[in-house]
Amino acid sequence: MVCVDRFDPRLTRVAGVDVGFDKHGKITRAAVALLSFPDLELLESSIARKPTTFPYVPGLLSFREIPAVLEALAGLSAPPQLILCDGHGYAHPRRFGLACHLGLLTGIPSIGVGKTRLVGKYGNVPEQRGAWTPLVHGNEIIGAVLRSRKAVKPILYLADIWFHWKHRCKRSWKCTSDSSFRKQRVGHIV
Repeated sequence: MVCVDRFDPRLTRVAGVDVGFDKHGKITRAAVALLSFPDLELLESSIARKPTTFPYVPGLLSFREIPAVLEALAGLSAPPQLILCDGHGYAHPRRFGLACHLGLLTGIPSIGVGKTRLVGKYGNVPEQRGAWTPLVHGNEIIGAVLRSRKAVKPILYLADIWFHWKHRCKRSWKCTSDSSFRKQRVGHIV
């Protein structure tokens, strides 16, 4: 896989994506919240529910989630310019988590926002808001670990194939202001 930076500095629309399962995993549901940037006001949202067609296979969860995510994205009146998804990207055991899968299929830069580290190591993240440290696997920087607010657990930011890690960290941090951090997770709530 070749990583190419397709970041557009004229960013005006960012989406949050989350996926869950209903009815014992038989139905996949995806929610997308489209927000204005940089003020992070909700522009619109879309929800898709589809029968789950791919079995649960550890490390291949994106294949189970992607059909519903694509349908939810298609329900928006305008596409996002950047997608933040609840899941991993390049910092994945196969180097191809949900953010990579979504970015490849849509051509839209995507950032995986992970709560747990799957691979790699990182140093201490200072306590202040906006502090970060690289997530490293072998000799390669595969993500960034960012503190979105003072004295909270840091969040993993894991880009896809269209987004350089330095841009990922900067843009992700701007989507986590104290007053609007919950807005970034609207996809999770919807």
